[in-house]
Amino acid sequence: MSDKLNRVITHSREIVENIKEADEKVIIPKTVESLAHKMNQINVWIDEKRLQIGNTLDAWQKFMSLYDTVITWCKDKTKFLEKPIILSTLESAKQKSHEFSVAVKSSKHQSKNLAEMNKELEIIAMSTDVGSLPEKLEEANNIKNEVEGKLSERYALLHEACEEWEQFERKLKDVRTFIEKSKHVIESPGNKKRTLREQHDLREKMLADISIQKKKITLSTDKLQVFH
Repeated sequence: MSDKLNRVITHSREIVENIKEADEKVIIPKTVESLAHKMNQINVWIDEKRLQIGNTLDAWQKFMSLYDTVITWCKDKTKFLEKPIILSTLESAKQKSHEFSVAVKSSKHQSKNLAEMNKELEIIAMSTDVGSLPEKLEEANNIKNEVEGKLSERYALLHEACEEWEQFERKLKDVRTFIEKSKHVIESPGNKKRTLREQHDLREKMLADISIQKKKITLSTDKLQVFH
């Protein structure tokens, strides 16, 4: 198009040089100048449209790429949730809790992806019909929230299970220490020197303490059973 305009300008100059009418010598350059101005405006408009179309295509591709990323994350974490959880030791419970903690944190990145999808959608809407993209954004957001909720719930239970398990381990240790001390007291030479009445009272007290320790262990065991 610029080549044609250049030819028009060249020809107009030749015409102006060869015609004798004074009015035509003024009118022709002005007409060509006006034409050149309009052509430049058209070129600017075309460049703007070309840039706009390019930006829209980039935004559309980025939107779909982000959509695929979010959906893939949801599918992966759904499979992760479907795996059976076997807590055979405290360490295995802590490891599983850590895995769910990492999974929950990864959902934050998907929230950022959804926010980016919304921005890309706004760019697309400025120049063309968005089609079914809003529905895809809503779909991805709903699935992500559902999966994130399940991950958070499972992590909270595992975290609580670890805390209960640690308390259970501490209570077991306390009971072992109590048994060892009690055995040491009963078998000590000093205890054998006590009267039968004193030895009987000591045993009764120890039996009462044992009953208390047993209740503590039973309570902790019952709490742990909730997580199995």
